[in-house]
Amino acid sequence: MLTTAYELVVAGTILVFIVSVSMKSSPHLLKTIRTVRPYAKFIILLAWLYIRFIGSSAPGPDALDNEMGFLDLFQKLFQSTADHMSTCFAGDSSASSSSNIHFGNSSFTLSSLQLHIPRLALYTNDFLGIILALNVFHLVQYLHHFSWQEFKDRLIQSSFDFAKTNIPAVEKGFLKEEAKMEMSLKESMWEGRRDVMKILPKDGLDMEKVLMNLKSVAEGENKKWEEGLVSGAVYGGEKKHTELLNQVYGMYSLSNPLHPDLWPKVNQCEAEVISMTAGLLNGGDEDVVGAMTSGGTESIIMAVPCGESNGYQLDPKQVERFMNSNVIMIYASAPSYPQGVIDPIEELSTVAKKFDVGLHVDACLGGFVLPFARMLDYDLPKFDFECPGVTSMSADTHKYGYASKGTSVVLYRNKELRRAQYFNYSKWTGGLYGTPTIAGSRAGALIMCAWASLVAIGEEGFKARVKSIMGTTKYIAEGVSQIKDIYQVAEKMGKAGWSLNSLQNPASIHLCVTLKTVDHKDDFITNLENVVKDLLLNPTEKKEGSSAAIYGATGAMPAGPVNELLKVYTDVTLSC
Repeated sequence: MLTTAYELVVAGTILVFIVSVSMKSSPHLLKTIRTVRPYAKFIILLAWLYIRFIGSSAPGPDALDNEMGFLDLFQKLFQSTADHMSTCFAGDSSASSSSNIHFGNSSFTLSSLQLHIPRLALYTNDFLGIILALNVFHLVQYLHHFSWQEFKDRLIQSSFDFAKTNIPAVEKGFLKEEAKMEMSLKESMWEGRRDVMKILPKDGLDMEKVLMNLKSVAEGENKKWEEGLVSGAVYGGEKKHTELLNQVYGMYSLSNPLHPDLWPKVNQCEAEVISMTAGLLNGGDEDVVGAMTSGGTESIIMAVPCGESNGYQLDPKQVERFMNSNVIMIYASAPSYPQGVIDPIEELSTVAKKFDVGLHVDACLGGFVLPFARMLDYDLPKFDFECPGVTSMSADTHKYGYASKGTSVVLYRNKELRRAQYFNYSKWTGGLYGTPTIAGSRAGALIMCAWASLVAIGEEGFKARVKSIMGTTKYIAEGVSQIKDIYQVAEKMGKAGWSLNSLQNPASIHLCVTLKTVDHKDDFITNLENVVKDLLLNPTEKKEGSSAAIYGATGAMPAGPVNELLKVYTDVTLSC
């Protein structure tokens, strides 16, 4: 038997080290570790109690001396203290001859003191040894999955946080830049604001005036996307379809699916939207179920019950290299937002099955495009529940499902997985409470708009839309050439009326092709060619406050300051 609990833990740490080194070829060990880990502290406690109180007889002082572990220094320190106390208590020779020490009505023997202090030292030795062993274990895990870039980012962030708080010159300089950026953002973002009301009007405004005010503003704001000059944002926008959604919303503007007894049709339509979406993505698995959420972000959050990227696409080998007992789910895209690339879902599915973890496929953009592209015989990799390792998917009805903003569908391979997202509380004084997602009350009208959009378009309608969008995407891609200063191109295209997305790592601009883009593909190519020619002939400096200047400046900055400047942007959007 090992002589100390510490030695047992050290042996366990060595074993874990061996396991961590070989775990790439032993996924079952990872599953075992993941299963046992929540009970690790309890197991360690039981092992220690057994070794100290059951597995060995009550030791005397000599036996305790022989059982000291790695931290002998603490044992010697306590022993020296005991000897010193013995000498002090003994005093003269007459006191030394007595083995009893009296304090008022209490007494104890030196032999008792000499027994319990070493025992306390031994237990302290065990405690400190266990703490050390656990830290060694975490260090081994960290080193095994060490990422120099991640370490560098954390170091820079910590250094920036410290400097901003403790070095006056740095704090002053940063606050100056922050104020400059805030002023620039306000000038650009607040330019069109009129009649700002910061406080509640004393008397209610006339309803006709409210509508007239909003109507005049909306007509101007809608003009850009109606002309097809926007990347994404509005994915459909056909007049008749929009009128349909507006009428449906008006019928159910006050509905709430939290009360199915009041609006049973909302509950029925929600179930039908989920079923129709599952039918497109289930890969033949009839057990696939789902729920409706407020958007893609909530759908992804719902799919997490409690990789590292190579270029633009997840590398399954890299993902497998980073698999350990901490991993509960792999996240992949079909396609990703920035570059529209579909991750290798089939290979990632194999990794997920091998290590017995979940695989979520974010198809918020592709959920209502890829299934119909597949029907149109486009050459596509497997991306849905057809891959056995896929456990959940998300698809936004408010993107290429052409529904009103605020709806998405999250799908699960079976009911057991879906139940992990529910919130149920049986002890509320207001009654029994249960919701399928994070939100309690939800907009029933949005659910009805999603249903109306899907059934009004139908399979053939979706196929026609996807064919147009895919053809336009190919046409534009063939017409785009290499650009030197991409952010200045985005600025110039903005002046030409286009609203494009500026991306980074690498520097790029993004056009999400929608139905409105289809009729303006030639205009886009023509405008882009003119902008590029103009920049090559007349290179201009980036104006302060422009997106080109902001992206250019932040591109050379570490993450810490950039994160703080992003907070300024959010502050401005929430201010008036």
